Amino acid sequence: MSAADEFLSDIIDEFDQSWLSGDPLSIRDLLAVAGFPEDGNYAPQQREALCELIKRDLEQRWDLSADDPDAAPPLIETYLGEFSNVSWGNEELLELVEHEFCLRHQYGRAPEIEEYSRRFPRIADDARRRLSNLRDDLLTESSIHSLFASRHATVPRRAAVASTENGLAADTLSDLLAEVRPFSELSRHVREAVAMHAVLREFDAGEVLLKQGEAADSLFILLEGEAEVTLDDEGSVHSIARLKRQTVVGELGLVTREVRSANVIAVTAGSAATIAKEDFEHIAGRYPRLSIALSELIAERVGTLTIDVLCGKQIGRYALRRRLGRGAMGIVYEASERGRARRLALKMLRHDLTFDRMATQRFHQEAQIVRDMGHRNIVQVYDEFSAYGTSFIAMEICDGPSLSDVISEAAPLDVEVVKAVVGQLATGLAAAHAAGIAHRDLKPANVLLTQDGAVKIADFGLARCLTEDAGMTAFGQIVGTPRYMAPEQLAGERGDPSADVYALGCIAYEMLTGRPMFPATKFGALLKERARWSMPAREDIRSDLDDEFYSLLEAMLEEDPDARRADLTAAARWARPIDLAAINLGGALESATKVDANGETHLGNS
Repeated sequence: MSAADEFLSDIIDEFDQSWLSGDPLSIRDLLAVAGFPEDGNYAPQQREALCELIKRDLEQRWDLSADDPDAAPPLIETYLGEFSNVSWGNEELLELVEHEFCLRHQYGRAPEIEEYSRRFPRIADDARRRLSNLRDDLLTESSIHSLFASRHATVPRRAAVASTENGLAADTLSDLLAEVRPFSELSRHVREAVAMHAVLREFDAGEVLLKQGEAADSLFILLEGEAEVTLDDEGSVHSIARLKRQTVVGELGLVTREVRSANVIAVTAGSAATIAKEDFEHIAGRYPRLSIALSELIAERVGTLTIDVLCGKQIGRYALRRRLGRGAMGIVYEASERGRARRLALKMLRHDLTFDRMATQRFHQEAQIVRDMGHRNIVQVYDEFSAYGTSFIAMEICDGPSLSDVISEAAPLDVEVVKAVVGQLATGLAAAHAAGIAHRDLKPANVLLTQDGAVKIADFGLARCLTEDAGMTAFGQIVGTPRYMAPEQLAGERGDPSADVYALGCIAYEMLTGRPMFPATKFGALLKERARWSMPAREDIRSDLDDEFYSLLEAMLEEDPDARRADLTAAARWARPIDLAAINLGGALESATKVDANGETHLGNS
């Protein structure tokens, strides 16, 4: 995630926390403090943040009105009026319309589709089409997102916890849930609804609380006592985690609608509250943040250990063996394919991101863009499919470190090694550009090496198809990693092959010197560094740097994209296999095939 993205994410987090504290912030006041322009001339990323804040404010205010049939929670026009000086795009209006439409369904106030055509004539046709499709999805309840749907059938309430043997009252359980994640992050109304549907049970040490392979028919909240999570993997038993009091378990099967993925065995005597699957779905239908919160919990837990609850599972035609690593977008597993004797990497989109439309689109885009390229210097994608309530990409596994690890362990590198790496990267980029693709996020962490000396470009999640006018990125929206972005890309232009050439220059400079061109970690400080930067003299970079390489480097790092005429074809002539054994990599080679710390798809070292 870029520094700009992190800044906007912090704004949204602060808004959420204000609601949790009971003293919600005004959207306008929050944006003013964050430095959004008063005249409403927002950049696309700022409008995206505003849309997200409006959606969250709508959710909270509809939640507050849930128990009052006479209440009139706000509609979209309330916010459009408050921000009337913002130039709203059609897609942004459609996104807000879809969100309001879902909320009204969830709270039993389903509107007619034609109402939106009347309210928003500018987008009438698109709204009619999109809402018709959305209504069908809500009614069929065919996926994980069906947890957002309205349940028309009444689910009978179970006996309140006040009727259990120890007399624990529903309001007492609601207070206890305020100390249990993820319920502590949800509104009081959600906790009260869960408490009213919960059943209290006590257990003894050694008792099997959840059994691997059985139907996931309930959510389990450990109130007192301790338990152990174990995984049976073809006769081997792995201890996954030790659970303390005030812990939720059983969420993976409930959200993904798969069987239990692991055993939970009581270590001590204790007590727990359980919520039946049908009750959970009823509550989640009314309070959509509940299913999102559980998905966030899954995203935190899955992929944190080398052997986790998905290891040993058969997903489609792939058997998961071990976790290779996790990053901002996904978790990567080593897998084998049924009927084929090959190892591959299986990348899973984090469950919390299944609710993020842009992240999901980019995940699918990566598979679609790379799948047909089949180039030796680009990580190959074999397959894409959905399972366990999320999306997967099957891809080539690289058995060496990432270039980021090589630089960290061994830079500055020998000039001839740098030229060989640049040559292979130039070859891969030339193939992508010839296919009409700009990568837009080339950096050392997205470059992977293999034991046989190949250098491969990974992570096309931010790539742009050059034959499309805009794709998923509008003019003015910053995507990529600022340290390696071309000046025009940082200014909000969409990025074309020339921006990839600039990034390659940044990488070459870092390999030669052992330090980034722009070392600052804060976005503002990085912008100041870039404003002061000028091309160093050849001898200031490396005394053994030849004139030919220096000239290419100077051409790649040209500030003006129209004057950036570096010849990738000439650089490609330097391509040759990299002898990893000849480079002092320390621990990087020992722990190869992991996801790097920033790594959204990487199969190199962390």
